[in-house]
Amino acid sequence: MALGSRKRKGGLSALSDVLGKAYPAPAELAGARVMAAWSEVVPERVLEAARPVRFSRGVLVVHTKSSAWASELTMMMPTFLRDIRRKLPGTELVQIRFMPGPLPERSLRKRVTRRAPTPLTLEELPEDVGRALATIQDDELRSVVHEAAQLGMAQRRNRRGDGRP
Repeated sequence: MALGSRKRKGGLSALSDVLGKAYPAPAELAGARVMAAWSEVVPERVLEAARPVRFSRGVLVVHTKSSAWASELTMMMPTFLRDIRRKLPGTELVQIRFMPGPLPERSLRKRVTRRAPTPLTLEELPEDVGRALATIQDDELRSVVHEAAQLGMAQRRNRRGDGRP
């Protein structure tokens, strides 16, 4: 056997070969994006009654609980198309077809609703912010700036998770 003719485990591979195995084809990726966007743009009550099942050639097929749901959602299709296209500019979504059929399991991920952070009290704001607020002569403007500072500092505190403003 000639020197260097053996293939080693873990040898180098072409990047295109690796990416092709790790990521879906562009059409599959587009379908996944459109289906994910569906779940983000439609109201909760629609998510309970209708789920996307496939995306092919620009058509999103959505199964519904009943033919009544399919009829109702067909009338709302232009709104759904608009909202998904806004969320995914450049998408090739041209139509949504609704039909009664089995609903796939719903993802365990629920929509994330962000809670507004608890505003900081004036005493919790940094000293320099309090001094800056004191220089604002207009009571209404000072109140608005104070509220914005409270919420901004509370959001910062929540992101850090350390309780400091």
